[in-house]
Amino acid sequence: MTPFLFDARTRDFDKAMARQLQIEFKKISNRMMPERNTQRFSHGRRWSTKPDNGGDEAGEMQVHSFELSTRFEDIVSHNLAVLPDFRQRIAESMFSQLMGSLYETVNRSTSKSGNVVDAKAHESLAHAFLAALRQIEFGVDEDGNVSMPEFHLGSEAYESMTASLEAQGPEFREEVERVKAEKIAKALERETERLSKFPHDEEG
Repeated sequence: MTPFLFDARTRDFDKAMARQLQIEFKKISNRMMPERNTQRFSHGRRWSTKPDNGGDEAGEMQVHSFELSTRFEDIVSHNLAVLPDFRQRIAESMFSQLMGSLYETVNRSTSKSGNVVDAKAHESLAHAFLAALRQIEFGVDEDGNVSMPEFHLGSEAYESMTASLEAQGPEFREEVERVKAEKIAKALERETERLSKFPHDEEG
């Protein structure tokens, strides 16, 4: 009897599963972070960056782990139909851990820079939203369009925030639009100044 008869096939299966997991993970992560906005680096476990007001001066790889299980009956009966669902659950768990690390990093950075809005310090969630909007700098994408900020909330916080915003009067909404217009104008101004630093060919 030859031991580990299917060793090569097992390696092939693992490689195929890993490739499919990468595809599933990309599909999920691209909803939050477009692939054009991501970068990949080859490095060791630690790295250092130029210190600034909010960034980390040094960092290292963090271990992410999770546990999934499948029914023993599905293994015994060779039920391959469970594989797509199992693969999807792995990809979603990986993305959940990634987002947890991302929020933790953002929280650490904003706490360090002091760019934090305490909702309890405002009369309502809507006014806390407006205060946060005033502190955010809008960006400009590669097509010259202003990128509006995103607010990430849990389901309960989202419902509370929505209810608070809908309860505000026209003066509040006008102020929100005024702040947005001001932020958009400043973002375009910064982008114009940035582009002016690069030489360009004159037409004609």
